[in-house]
Amino acid sequence: MLQDLDEGSVANNLIMVEQEDRERRLLKYLNETRPQQDWLYRKVCCESSRSLYCCECCKVCIPEDDWPPAVLEGRLRFPFDIDVLLDDKERKSSSTGVQFASIAKAAGLQREKLGLKLPDEKAVNLYDLGKTDIPHYSAQNNGVYVLFPSKDSVPISTVSPEKLVVLDIKWNKQTVKFHPEISNLPKVHLDNPPAESHFWRWHNSGRGMLSTIEAIYFAVMDVTQDKWSREERDDLIHMMWLFSLQRAVIHQRSEIQNRLPPFTAEGKESQRILRVQHTGNTPKDKPYVRSSIYEKL
Repeated sequence: MLQDLDEGSVANNLIMVEQEDRERRLLKYLNETRPQQDWLYRKVCCESSRSLYCCECCKVCIPEDDWPPAVLEGRLRFPFDIDVLLDDKERKSSSTGVQFASIAKAAGLQREKLGLKLPDEKAVNLYDLGKTDIPHYSAQNNGVYVLFPSKDSVPISTVSPEKLVVLDIKWNKQTVKFHPEISNLPKVHLDNPPAESHFWRWHNSGRGMLSTIEAIYFAVMDVTQDKWSREERDDLIHMMWLFSLQRAVIHQRSEIQNRLPPFTAEGKESQRILRVQHTGNTPKDKPYVRSSIYEKL
């Protein structure tokens, strides 16, 4: 019995160390990523002015030679297919799901350009629900899960997803979540989600909510633990590249305007107070809920 308890304690400690390590590495990556000035020059794409990437066609507008090696060399890949469903009422320019789709598309195009063939290529699809219907997941084979915390969701590491459906919507929106093609899917949540998000937007749902791209990152880290090599898992952090660049731009802008960076705890609290003053509604101050996965504003 004591041996079982000791082994269980060791396993839990290893999980905690892994979780702290990946959160520390992500924060380091976000803090150290800085855009070059010429990356910020706006370019015309899809009949509009764009910076960093085009939110319409998911083209990365930064010169290829400046891409992270994992993207440039086509090494960035994922353990399952990923469908991102973008709500039709949301601005694409503020969608972190579009950032994810853009970096995944860039890595895929590089593989085609270099003639690389992955033994088990996975697809990343972005569905703009303002232009297309929700895919017919009910007609697909088993293995399709939706990243959606609920009473009947299970840790993502306990299943073997062939496809993960991610909802890039406001967490308080009801329409997409209750569509039969979504509500009938088996649900998963992150094993060990971080308590804090590095996203720069505040919401009314309290602590413990992540942006869409953060949720995807931690989902693939959960699934690949003890299955992929350290080098392969290290490449995954570069899916956050566009997110980190935009975060750095916002940080620089905040410093120029002598404002608190909105992704810090102090900056989010300042936004929260301003929202209360503007609306007169007090946001919910719920304690962190372990199964709360992602939030998109």
